[in-house]
Amino acid sequence: MTIYRLPVDRRWAERNPGMDWFEESELEAVSDRQQRILRLRAGVDDGKQHSYRAVATNFGLKSPTRIRIEQNKAMHAIVRIRVAKGTRG
Repeated sequence: MTIYRLPVDRRWAERNPGMDWFEESELEAVSDRQQRILRLRAGVDDGKQHSYRAVATNFGLKSPTRIRIEQNKAMHAIVRIRVAKGTRG
């Protein structure tokens, strides 16, 4: 069980518990695009966390806002599954 942390502000993480980390196995619950975004943001593949802008550039987008929205959708889906299983942390 490997846990990956997303680069987020500490205050934001305190207001949104469980939204700043995920396990590799939880990625199965989200789309391939969202998986790729989370993996880039957390630095799963290359060990380097990427900014919203860097990930947006990787996807050919001009604005990093869509990346933030997709990341939030993915994390909400993962947290919903944790709540259903009773393992929200």
